[in-house]
Amino acid sequence: MQSIKLVVLESAYAGAVDDNVAYARRCLKDRALDGESAQASHLLLTQVLDDTKLDERAMGIALGLAWRAVAHYSTFYTGGGRTECGRRSIVPSSNSGPSGSARSTAAFNIRLASSCP
Repeated sequence: MQSIKLVVLESAYAGAVDDNVAYARRCLKDRALDGESAQASHLLLTQVLDDTKLDERAMGIALGLAWRAVAHYSTFYTGGGRTECGRRSIVPSSNSGPSGSARSTAAFNIRLASSCP
């Protein structure tokens, strides 16, 4: 059995929230159909933290970014646009996940997708 890759999924959230949540869910399904376990903190943490409160938004971002330390890679879906936070998050990381495949040897896999299945 192929090992399951752990992935941090990032996509737009702010702005057209309902549209962006629907888009992120399609992206999450895309990762699942590729046999990967994606973590989308902007879908999970916004259910319990208030994204309109700066302190809670900052906490949610920090909690989500912590997953990069254990993920094989991060993937960015840009079909829904990118928020300022999303633009800032495409930076090198100290991710030291396992190597051995093209996806896990790089710190980030930037997936430019106009849409998700």
